[in-house]
Amino acid sequence: MAHEKTISIEQAQSNTPVAIRIILVILGTLFIGGLFSFIASLIYSSDLEYLQRAKDMSLKENFFFQGSGLIGSLAVIFFFRKNIDLRSISSMGFHIKGRSKDLLWGLVIAAVIMILGTGILLMNHNIIITGIHFNGNDFLYGFLLFIVVALFEEILFRGYILNNLIDSMNPYWSLIISSAIFTLGHAFNDNLNLFGITNLFIAGILLGSTYIYTRNLWFPISLHLFWNFIQGCVFDYNVSGLNVNSVFKFDMLIKNSFNGGDFGFEGSWLCTLLSSITILVILYNYKRQNTPAIRKQETGI
Repeated sequence: MAHEKTISIEQAQSNTPVAIRIILVILGTLFIGGLFSFIASLIYSSDLEYLQRAKDMSLKENFFFQGSGLIGSLAVIFFFRKNIDLRSISSMGFHIKGRSKDLLWGLVIAAVIMILGTGILLMNHNIIITGIHFNGNDFLYGFLLFIVVALFEEILFRGYILNNLIDSMNPYWSLIISSAIFTLGHAFNDNLNLFGITNLFIAGILLGSTYIYTRNLWFPISLHLFWNFIQGCVFDYNVSGLNVNSVFKFDMLIKNSFNGGDFGFEGSWLCTLLSSITILVILYNYKRQNTPAIRKQETGI
């Protein structure tokens, strides 16, 4: 009987239009997640002037505040998934069995793009290494912070938004629309430039490129985590405009669209090139395999 009940819930259709659900979830995560972060910050310090100096917070403080916000945001997303979408939380893409390679591939792809891109910039003298400094505390809390960021953004943008869009339209259009929403979600990042906007959109495509075939979150979570971590905590790039302490210290003699300037590697056309090539390889690989998941969406079965 329990099995039959699960099937009936999964086959049920929500009466709320997809667009309305997406808008409400975004607003809900902003409000409830922000409220949880605010409460956590009050617990940490009752000095309201301190709360206005977000850029001066340490990685440990950022992890504490954003981790608190993640709890509130997940409560909103999971509530909508169960009670409005009428679908199970696991159907967002949390199945881990047989997906360990996805975690590894996320790390490999992030490392290859970052190391290759940095190597090219070094050879062209767009950046020079000025020092090496390892701070174990920053390294640890930087990693933890980027876990929080990756979990929140992938569960929201891919696990909820892209998942719901795929159920209502062509998967490729779903990928484009969800990537546009992902880009808008970063519209207020510091030092954002034209290539930064372009690369945020391309990043949305890259992070969702496997999801439209697998409906699984572990590859985009891993790629997102290690992309940010290697970029900011290993190499001395700003992460979407955010400056964090890194192992390798860089100096940009000239800030331009080739090295990304103050926005970081994500603001460079080199990032555009390497990310686009990666997307084409991923899509070609899944198309070549004629993956059943995408066929099911394309044929409406």
